[in-house]
Amino acid sequence: MTFNATQVEMDRGADIVNTATLMTNELPDASSVVTTSINSDPSFTLAKTSSSTPAAAGDTVDYTFTLVNTGNVAINNTAIADAKCAAAPTLINETATSDGVLDVGETQTFTCTSIPVTQAEVDAETVDNTATATGNPTSGILASVQDQLSIAVTPAPSISLNKSTSSSPSQAGDVLTYTFLLENTGNITVSNPSIADAKCAASPTLQSESVAANGVLDVGEVQSYSCVSIPVTQTEVDAGSVDNTATASGDPAAGSLTPAVDTLSTPISPAPSFSLEKSTSSTPTAANDTLIYSFSLENTGNVSILSPAIADPKCAAAPTLQSEDLTSDGVLEVGETQIYTCTSIAVTQDEVDAGMVDNTATASGAPAGGSLAPVQDQLSTPIAAAPAINVVKSTTSAPTQAGDTLVYTFTVTNPGNVSISNPTLTDAKCASAIIRTSGDTDGDNSLDVGETHIFECMSVAVTQAEADAGEVENTVTASGTPVGGTLTPDSDTETVPIASAPALTLDKRLAAASPTTYDTVGDVLLYEFEVTNSGNVTLGTAITIADAALDAQASCPTLPSGRLLPGDSIVCTGQRTIDQDDLDAGSVTNTAS
Repeated sequence: MTFNATQVEMDRGADIVNTATLMTNELPDASSVVTTSINSDPSFTLAKTSSSTPAAAGDTVDYTFTLVNTGNVAINNTAIADAKCAAAPTLINETATSDGVLDVGETQTFTCTSIPVTQAEVDAETVDNTATATGNPTSGILASVQDQLSIAVTPAPSISLNKSTSSSPSQAGDVLTYTFLLENTGNITVSNPSIADAKCAASPTLQSESVAANGVLDVGEVQSYSCVSIPVTQTEVDAGSVDNTATASGDPAAGSLTPAVDTLSTPISPAPSFSLEKSTSSTPTAANDTLIYSFSLENTGNVSILSPAIADPKCAAAPTLQSEDLTSDGVLEVGETQIYTCTSIAVTQDEVDAGMVDNTATASGAPAGGSLAPVQDQLSTPIAAAPAINVVKSTTSAPTQAGDTLVYTFTVTNPGNVSISNPTLTDAKCASAIIRTSGDTDGDNSLDVGETHIFECMSVAVTQAEADAGEVENTVTASGTPVGGTLTPDSDTETVPIASAPALTLDKRLAAASPTTYDTVGDVLLYEFEVTNSGNVTLGTAITIADAALDAQASCPTLPSGRLLPGDSIVCTGQRTIDQDDLDAGSVTNTAS
């Protein structure tokens, strides 16, 4: 027959002694003792598992430990030791009896929560550890068992880059200070981090690290870099911004790292402006003169100005570009000066009269950025007033004697450069106002430059003194009010000859007191001689009568003021005594002169 050992017997591990007794009615009882040795074979298995999927340092793992009694004896005081557990694993389940004894064939389940995953483990892409199970078998010797578990950590290296600046560039040549914040946003340590930026004059340098000053970009760490930029270009100022992209890279402990890129656009406020200066070295003096104008256009702003142009109503044609002091491209660069010139339209008489040529030039252009208001410059070019007047006096009259009158003609011209208002003639020989007969075509009573006015007057009567002098001489003076400057009056003297025609007439007659009959020797005849100045000049010498028949020289009175004016007469007297010859002849005949 078969005998089955009990678990108690097995756990005890001692020999099994069994006595068999044969009993019959006929025979005495017979016994037999059999001793059977018990072989204790304690053993168990350990399986460590986890369904956790740690992704980053600091994560925890929930471990499950399955302990199975694969021996033939119960095991007391089972325990799990695991360095990764934050606390000793705890028994949560037994498949046979909940007595804490790991019975033969029974399974005990333990669990624990791990200590935090380290960055080194993440960088290694695995969380490795070994659990050890121990226990006290009821008999026999039980060696501890272990189980090793590796949990993969998927590497996810990543970094972010933020580029910034507090600089405010305003013109070409300015530099900026850039700051770069490089953050490890992944789960893997990144060594040899670096930043490349084409706008940096030199490679960005590491300034600080938020975790450890080791040059390694730890997970979650932010490193700060900085650089000074290369100078801002005029193209960037014209575009209104400094644009560029920085790229960060590094060597991840595991996995593949995509470089981080950040683009920064730093605005530059456009401030377009330019200045215009108009000048000339010309010195106009009269209407129809022209000037050469020069225009200096300077870019005083921070952006280029395209299509610059100058408009000036005084230019006969649009001003033309003569030179540029930076680049000969027609663009007014920042700080550049362009020179333009033009020839003016003809100076007007109104401008000469005003004493200057005034006008305003306007410059315009299209700035690369911003809004540009046109700029103007006003120039006044003085014209020195040189007023002048000329008068010529003439006549076609031919006076012959005192009392005659003449018609005078006055030709007045303006040889100066400004108009003369209210031209006036003064002539003492004019009997009445001098009348303008022609020339003031526009009726403004102004003697315009180059204009000729004709005036006339009737003279006062020729005087005897003028007739005696043989000429009528006098001076006319022309004056007026110039619109500018000081006008010196002009004079002209006209001498009109009078042909001298002296003449006398003699009327000889018997005086009223003379007897009417003469019949006796010794009678006295009384004569009167009337002498008249019948010429045109005054006779200024004594009058003598030549008469041979007179007893003596005729007696003439003294001339008034010693002169005998034309038309005036004087009466001289003389006598003759009758002699015998006169009586014999019967008459007295004689001639006087």
